[in-house]
Amino acid sequence: MDTVKDRMSKPLFISEGRLLSEAHRMMLEYGVKHLPVVAGAELIGIISDRDVLKAGKTNANNEFTIPSTRVDDVMSRELVTCDKAMPLYKAAGLMVAENINALPVVDDDKNVEGIITATDI
Repeated sequence: MDTVKDRMSKPLFISEGRLLSEAHRMMLEYGVKHLPVVAGAELIGIISDRDVLKAGKTNANNEFTIPSTRVDDVMSRELVTCDKAMPLYKAAGLMVAENINALPVVDDDKNVEGIITATDI
């Protein structure tokens, strides 16, 4: 039976206090839609491409701009996570039940080990 460990992506995250524009750049550069937000090594939130779009603005020239906002000001703090031993079908069911598209994968100390998305499953 496949587990989260078999399909999760390696940890790519952003530290609290970093600017939203940096999160946006990372998402574009690495082709991801979600970034776990950490304080030290501990998971404290998650930011999605939708969070970036909501915070951004379109100027008079129809150019998208991102304000000088910190990721921890717009991230989701209510976290749904999993561990790497979780069976894939349970991770998929959890995403459906919670209406989310990504689960940060954490260890017992809430340190980020990776992320699994609906696309990965």
